Amino acid sequence: MYDFKYHYQNSAVAAHGTRIAARFALAPEVLKQERLLNGRVWFSSIFPGEGSEGAEALYRCKQALLHKEGDGWRLSQDLITMILHPADTIGYGFTRVFQPRWLIRGVKFEAIVEPEPNPESRVTLSSKRDQLGMSRVRVDWRLGTLVQRTFDRTFAILAEELKCSGVAEVILDPPLEGGEWPSDLVGTWHHMGTTRIHDSPKHGVVDRDCRVHGMTNLYVAGSSIFPTAGANFPTTTITALTLKLSDHIVKKLISTSTCLTMETL
Repeated sequence: MYDFKYHYQNSAVAAHGTRIAARFALAPEVLKQERLLNGRVWFSSIFPGEGSEGAEALYRCKQALLHKEGDGWRLSQDLITMILHPADTIGYGFTRVFQPRWLIRGVKFEAIVEPEPNPESRVTLSSKRDQLGMSRVRVDWRLGTLVQRTFDRTFAILAEELKCSGVAEVILDPPLEGGEWPSDLVGTWHHMGTTRIHDSPKHGVVDRDCRVHGMTNLYVAGSSIFPTAGANFPTTTITALTLKLSDHIVKKLISTSTCLTMETL
């Protein structure tokens, strides 16, 4: 498997020119037996300053440059924090940019876990406006104990496999299930759901052809129709849905055109 901080999009780690970014995943039969959600796990090196206030402030500034700043983010506050913690800020920034292996202080697991569908999770409009005057969205993202258990069991099973294989001894953090979520829990900026796909209008917004139930000419193709977010990045699936929908619409247009031609004749 790979270490996220060294291998992700690294041209030095490639097979015939294709960059490799593999991750651990439990087999489908294990997920069924354990009654777990999907999850993907990778290694992540621990650098100097990792987890410190200075490092967290630096990371937030980087996210802001990518237009991924959190609600209420203030540049002035993070600048003050970095000035007050120069060693952690510089140490973390230096190692993330230049990635010297001799500065690795350890390796940890990181994971993306599929969020369990929850009817209490909501996406609504807020009173705040964007630069175009449009209402911003308010995401009420709720994660239950099954998500916590999936993290716990996925890490535990992987740790046992690494130990039995003689690869490494793994020290696990205290279980998440039944406790508070850690402060470093983040999403992956891929909002999904709200127009889920289902054959029945009682359980979904669009049908298997991505057509909105009750409408003849309104279609949706995107991650909003996903019934669950899964544990993989959605771009390939969104592309596949778009291609599928385009084929479907082309066939309908050809069929409609043929019928009109026949009626004219």
